[in-house]
Amino acid sequence: MLKRTLRFVIAASCLAQAAIAPALAADVKRFMEPCEGSRLCPWFLADVAPPAGWVSDENFGRANKLLALVPKKENLGPADPLIYVRTTHNNDNRSLDTQATNSNNRWKHAAGRVDVERLPDVARSGDKGVWQVYRYRNYDRPRQAHELLAFGEHIETSGQKFFYMVALSGAQRDIVDKAEHVWREVLGNL
Repeated sequence: MLKRTLRFVIAASCLAQAAIAPALAADVKRFMEPCEGSRLCPWFLADVAPPAGWVSDENFGRANKLLALVPKKENLGPADPLIYVRTTHNNDNRSLDTQATNSNNRWKHAAGRVDVERLPDVARSGDKGVWQVYRYRNYDRPRQAHELLAFGEHIETSGQKFFYMVALSGAQRDIVDKAEHVWREVLGNL
């Protein structure tokens, strides 16, 4: 009888913890890694599951400090699309407009010849605001010649603020166009 009661208490405790866990779980994963000057630097990772038929590329993601999603197949090649989510802490309370403008300007400076076209915003569920959406044409970056980018704000239940930049990148426009529905699914899950 004691064993059965103990099993019941343990099972009930596990169920209660499972029910509470999502409310306590972090919305954004946090990491600390060595960086320049023998310091530790934080980086942040969006907590979103890969869509069906896609997987997370852990090595590429960790190397670039972002979530990287690729088609689930044996051998990836230059014709395959990449979806990546860069998560940035908004510790100075800047606006989404400022974040998107600064990011676009940094990319224009770093990438060389770039066309950036603002597309219509995409509404988000609940009180999450909108995704600001852009189409990039990167003339000097053949592996990521075409990209769709969306910038959005994220506020955790703790009140901490972050920005997500969600990109769909491909060598050819038709690659990006064919994968756009998957990219939009990722947007819908953030």
